[in-house]
Amino acid sequence: MRLMTSLLFVALSGGPVLGQVVSSEFFSDPVSEGWDLLQQLCDAEVWNDGGVYYQVLDFEACDPPGGGHDSYVRDIEAFNGVPNWFYEFRVSATGPRSEISGAAPTAFAAGNSFGELYRVVLARDQVNLLRDVDLPILFFDIEPGVPHTIRVELNNEIVPTYRWFIDGLLVDEGEAEDVFPSDNSRITWRGKAWFEPTENAWYYIRYGIPPTEHSGDFDSDSDIDSRDYFYFAECVAERGNGPGIPTDPGCTWADMDADGDVDFADFATFQRLFTGSE
Repeated sequence: MRLMTSLLFVALSGGPVLGQVVSSEFFSDPVSEGWDLLQQLCDAEVWNDGGVYYQVLDFEACDPPGGGHDSYVRDIEAFNGVPNWFYEFRVSATGPRSEISGAAPTAFAAGNSFGELYRVVLARDQVNLLRDVDLPILFFDIEPGVPHTIRVELNNEIVPTYRWFIDGLLVDEGEAEDVFPSDNSRITWRGKAWFEPTENAWYYIRYGIPPTEHSGDFDSDSDIDSRDYFYFAECVAERGNGPGIPTDPGCTWADMDADGDVDFADFATFQRLFTGSE
């Protein structure tokens, strides 16, 4: 079960936009959290439970190739021209790596009509990363049976650059083709059964302007409140941080004392600076 209290549920369920970060924590269905349904085919079975969005996708209603399908989209043009941008999502899948060639069993893409693309296809034990359409396609083995966190960080200043992380580890970086997001940019994500059934679990999707390092203010709304506490508690309890452990790239904002880790010393500072919503 994900870390959650009734107080934080009230704080987070008011809408998907948190300051400069858009966050779907899946305490309600994707459409309620601002996503547009693209397709739902072949009797896709979907539901929410405890902050997780589940997809059970098989071939009972359709013969392969192509079975259960459940996909969503949202435009991200509100972030056009920002100096820094990120996305991060956490998901698990039971479908095998043989499904990756069919962009299944899970796929997540941020892209536009001009060739900029940051796409991830994740199966039970392998991740496929594709940046634009003319660059090498990367594959990384992952541990089966557990959720995995994928993160992209983009710096659009001077020479645009990108960094790609899997479970907190930097796996690819370099010069980007162009600034992103830009005109006609959007995020799409889906679960799909191609030749094999799958059961997918989406834990969250987050994107926007990265929070300032060491600030304690995840959503960059100039206060430290219960919204920030939700993400801070996650950094302390669920993301492998601790005394002497290098800070997860999604938690540098929670390293309040800037000593390279997130621990209860940072939590003490967070409590002291807690202001509530302004």
